[in-house]
Amino acid sequence: MRKLFQGRSRYFLLAVAVITLVTFDVIMSGGSGSTDKTTAPESFFFDSFNDEIDGYTQASLIRHVSVVRSDYDSLPNPKPHTDVLSRADIKAMVYKAITLDKQYPGNLSVLKSLVDAKGASPRVTIMANLNAYPGFRYTTGDGTDPRVIEAVISYIADSTSAKRISLLLGGSYQSFSGETDVFVKTEFNGVRWNQYYPDLPDDFSLQGMLDTIKARNPGKTIEGINSNYDEILTGGRSYRDLTPAERVGRTPEFYPVPVGKNGIGALTTTNTIADSGKYNPTEAILNCDVFVNVPVMKLGPYDVNINGIFKNYIGSVSRATYSSMPSTYPNSRSVSLNNLDHSYLVGTVMNLFSIRPTDYAVFDAIYSMEGEGSHPYTNATGVVQRNLIVAGKDPVSVEAVGAATMKINPLDVEHLRWAHAKGYGVMDLRRIVIEGMPISAVDTDMVAAIDGQGLRNFPGFANRHYTGRTCRRWLINGMYRGGDNSTAYIDEVNANPVAGDTVNGKSWTAYYSPTHQVELGIPFDAASDSTIVYAFTRIFSDSFKTGILYAGGGRGVKIWLNGVVVSDTNLITYNDASVYKQVYLNPGDNRILVKVRKSGTNFKFSLAIVNSGLESARNSVRMHSSGTSLGSPTTLNADKKKALFGGRSLFGTFYHLGIGQPYDIAVEKGSSVANVQPEMAVSPNPFTPVMTVTFSSGASTGERAAVDVFDLRGRHIAKLFSGRTIGSSQRAVWDGTNTNGVRVAAGQYICRLTTSHGTMSKRVVFLR
Repeated sequence: MRKLFQGRSRYFLLAVAVITLVTFDVIMSGGSGSTDKTTAPESFFFDSFNDEIDGYTQASLIRHVSVVRSDYDSLPNPKPHTDVLSRADIKAMVYKAITLDKQYPGNLSVLKSLVDAKGASPRVTIMANLNAYPGFRYTTGDGTDPRVIEAVISYIADSTSAKRISLLLGGSYQSFSGETDVFVKTEFNGVRWNQYYPDLPDDFSLQGMLDTIKARNPGKTIEGINSNYDEILTGGRSYRDLTPAERVGRTPEFYPVPVGKNGIGALTTTNTIADSGKYNPTEAILNCDVFVNVPVMKLGPYDVNINGIFKNYIGSVSRATYSSMPSTYPNSRSVSLNNLDHSYLVGTVMNLFSIRPTDYAVFDAIYSMEGEGSHPYTNATGVVQRNLIVAGKDPVSVEAVGAATMKINPLDVEHLRWAHAKGYGVMDLRRIVIEGMPISAVDTDMVAAIDGQGLRNFPGFANRHYTGRTCRRWLINGMYRGGDNSTAYIDEVNANPVAGDTVNGKSWTAYYSPTHQVELGIPFDAASDSTIVYAFTRIFSDSFKTGILYAGGGRGVKIWLNGVVVSDTNLITYNDASVYKQVYLNPGDNRILVKVRKSGTNFKFSLAIVNSGLESARNSVRMHSSGTSLGSPTTLNADKKKALFGGRSLFGTFYHLGIGQPYDIAVEKGSSVANVQPEMAVSPNPFTPVMTVTFSSGASTGERAAVDVFDLRGRHIAKLFSGRTIGSSQRAVWDGTNTNGVRVAAGQYICRLTTSHGTMSKRVVFLR
């Protein structure tokens, strides 16, 4: 049996259960397995990262992601990450990234294992982000590098049992909209591929590349498919597989978005075609055995932030179904996908992803675009040479690592939260094992889109927006009456509630805000002027940190951090970030209390603790000054650094409503004797330089016991105790060294007590 943590935490578990059931009921009452886009993913993402609470086992949450840059010393010819790379250099990087990601147990790459497990003749579809030709609107870093695509296809063709390999691309805009244009053309209006992708021959074409690979593998089908000609029609037939006569009278066939973990089905969008939770997928994706996603890594506008694995799904459907012209099938195959919702793009890409999730991802960051992340004609984007490849089986983990390499906290990426909530992967960096180069060795400050503008018409720091994600998880208590915030209705300095606690006869109730603005008028719809409500949350920090408090609200807003008032102000009108103040976080849980007074219709607030941006090493940026060329470098003053690189959630922090104490992970073996269980406590946690383990076998003296330390991959690190217990309780210490006396890296480890009555494990954090 599993040992639940004791004391007040049982109320937290009860609250989580109640919230989950209530939210599930609300979702399912919407019909057709759909969810309203305002439902907060926090309803399913408890942020505690504790197995006992989240319902996951430690083993199920370990993911592996490989990170390889051109200067990785295990490459055959390492080069600086600022060097222009050759075709051979990029192939070596892609192969290294794929082969570093190994299947355990065994020594095969995960990608090879995935394909070979499908039998003797599986079909593999590879989707890259190439939907426009170089030179028109697009530039280096806007689409997947063809050399990366070539390397991925070569690996699959040469090293796996794949019998049919389909390269799926979105075709080209404007006059080059034919079914094979993007594959067969060597130039577009005088622009050749090698103008943007060096070391390609003048006559390079994607079809020529595929033919060369096929020549090495004569028994395999290696084909290029334009997604604009691959929609599934009546009877489940692909447009491209039908004769013109067979296409007559057929219309697109729509498939429902599956209901995933926690009962989450299709997210609501404003897409008039798919508002019933159904979409018309591409045959090459829906019917393949293994789906490999090969996007380019860049930042972007709208609400997706990261334009990568999930955003790439926009290219998974046909413009014949989703373009706006003429408005009935078949639509124009050369016009943008205007019938897919871009106003709530998170919902659109999550729905498309859910129909056919990615099996493996190779993230191309040879060049990355920053700012708006596409369409350089807007003068709002820049290109950063990075020479980086990230790869792995879990698309959520791969995108989370990719985000981190651009200094974007994965917790700030809405679609990653939804993907986690729907059970498609792991976004917690602490549960992802990096193979190859650590994130800290390859990360780069990247410019986020500012109101969709980058540096174009730079609005100044005063008009900044949240790049990060405000706290939406709160316990709320009220209502009270007061003309201002001077009267204390609770113990404001020492407030530390959990769901279900009461004060003055009023209960602390969990509330999940659907947006960054916590609208108190929703839970307190009867509130009148001068109503006062308290909101409480916790922010966990893995170490001492300095952050910036962004807060806003209407009229009276007072904020405490760990019992100290950090802001007490009366605002005239609502603003997301009227308060900008430096604050300090302690290791472990930090208490945040907000007191809000209603004035008129204004009864909301927002709050986040984020980075300042001033810590960025970037002192200049270069944005496009025309459709194809970069402008002169712009020197960054303090305001621009704050706006371009600040406002992001601090790495190593998260908001939650749990208890500020270490949690037991599990008792892995039960006991046949009632109430005879091992016990273990660790202190301090996190620790440096020494941690003390206090343990008991759960029985009398003389019981054999062992205390060991393992890393998150299950490898033995150190033995702290082995022998028979003396007395009811005894101690062991760990100084952060392994069995050879070498200091281990800072991070998370598992401390395990083993006795004949059971095994108990605790996660510990070692700080150096």
